[in-house]
Formats: sequence, structure tokens, C-alpha cells
Amino acid sequence: MDELNEFHREFLAEVQGEADAQGLITTEAFLEKMGDILDEAGELSSFAQCYHEGTFKRKAVQVDGYGWDADEEEGTLNLVISDFHRDAEAGAIDKTEANRLLSRLVQFVMAALDRDYREGLEESSQAYALADLIRRNWKKVAKIKLILVTNRLNKSRTDAQPVGKIGEIPVTSNVWDLARIQRFIEAGQTREDLVIDFAEDFGEAIPVLRASYDGAPLESYIAVIPGKQLADIYDRWAMPSLRHSSAILSSPRSPSSTILILSSAEKCRRVARRMSFTTRSAGAFGADFFKEDLGFIFVPSSLRRSPNPP
Repeated sequence: MDELNEFHREFLAEVQGEADAQGLITTEAFLEKMGDILDEAGELSSFAQCYHEGTFKRKAVQVDGYGWDADEEEGTLNLVISDFHRDAEAGAIDKTEANRLLSRLVQFVMAALDRDYREGLEESSQAYALADLIRRNWKKVAKIKLILVTNRLNKSRTDAQPVGKIGEIPVTSNVWDLARIQRFIEAGQTREDLVIDFAEDFGEAIPVLRASYDGAPLESYIAVIPGKQLADIYDRWAMPSLRHSSAILSSPRSPSSTILILSSAEKCRRVARRMSFTTRSAGAFGADFFKEDLGFIFVPSSLRRSPNPP
């Protein structure tokens, strides 16, 4: 905790320095810095600040930023809410408070689709521009991702959680707290180790075929995942964007723990190019299996034989 508090003090000083240099208030400088981090991490693209607070049908409405790329084929609308505190010691945020803040973003979407609310906004304001963007592009939106950025410590597991739906559009939430910011800045790690319980989340374990010989220096396995399931994994856990995939694929952190997964589904083809991370499959295999790391390399349509197999 001492190390985290030291990082927090340095982070606050950096934010304040950028605020002073650019003539911004510290909350604006924090959000601008987080926009750069989210973009670099592949969490969203085309980030823009948009400060707005209000009420809609007696419920609080708030949005601080957004990301929308009309050319992105996935059609993800990213909405950001900021929770910045100037205290020298790092505070904590629990699940209830995090959900309360994220719900304000949901209310903004609902308000943006309401004609009376939109027309009540100042036409020259950032909020009106965003509300109008949502209205005009609503048919193109395939998923909504709510992002909470905070310099407090998240005490609950709220990352990549399904929130529900707005109409027929699925909504998920991500939390970038102080610990996650520290991991990214110091080591380039954007999230906690991802654990997927296939038996619980998808109803059954993944069948695997052992592909290494007895006594091999590295145990390896081949697994096949249906394209729809692979797409569902991407949709729920919001993998980094395509333009960041090559950097992640070439990462030296875990170059040897891989499984090749094949699928020919069209949506899986797009998803697979973007899922280039190492993970573990909790509950899907016996206890002995956890002696070895399980990772994934995805080939979308056909097996491409490596000229230098491991």
C-alpha cells in the first residue's frame, strides 16, 4: 500500500503539473491524461472530453468523455465518467458507488434518445453534440461500453461486467482505478489476470487434445472453440483494439504458453485477430492441468503452419 500511495502522490503531482502548464483545472487534466492512457491501451479510440451533469426522469445524468469511431466495424460506443480526488492518500471505491456512477452514463444514453431532453440542451454545448451523435448513429451502435476512471482503489471486481441492455444493445462496464493505472504506466499491463470459467459462463469445459510428447520441456495442447463462443468472450471482456494487437502479440512476457484455436465463423475472424492475450481457464480442467499455463493464439479461418514450430 505504501508503494501505491507513493505512486499516487507522484501521479497527482504529474496531473497538477500538466494542469498548470496547459491552464486547466486538475479534473480536466486528469481526464485528458486518462484519455491518452485509454487510447494507448486500446480501450477506446477517438477520445473526446464532454462534461455534462443533469437529471432525466428524476435520475442523475453525467458524462465526462466518449469515444466513437464511425469506421469501426464493431460499432462500440464508449462513454467515460471521471471520479477524481485530490487527497494525498489513495482512497477506495466500492461496488455500490462504482455502479452508482456508471448508472449515470446509462441515464445519459436514455436522455440522449429523448427528443425533449436533447432540445433542452444548449446547441453549442459538448453535451448536445454527443446526444445528437448518439441519436444519428443509434442504428450503428452494436455495443455500449461504460468506463469509470478514478484515482481511487477499486475494492470490487467490476471489470468487464455485463450491465444489461438498452433496447437490444448490450452494455458492459470497465473500471480503471489507481492500481490499474499504475500497472499500465509501470508495466504496460492494462487489466488483472483474466480468468474465464468456461463451465460456469458457457455451460461446459473446453475439450483439449494433448499435442506434446511425454517428457517434453513444454506441455502443449490443442483446443477448438466455436466461433460464437469466441465472439461472446470478446464482447464480454472487451479485448484491445486491432491497432494494438501486433504489439501485444510480440510481447515477451509469456512467449511460450500457447494453444492454437481454429474457427471459420465470420465474426470470429474479426474477433480472433484482436484477441492476443494470455489467460487461464478456471474450472475447465482438472487440478493437474494448472501446473501449466494456458494461453491462446487465434487463427481465424485455417491453420497456418509455422516455419519454425516451437
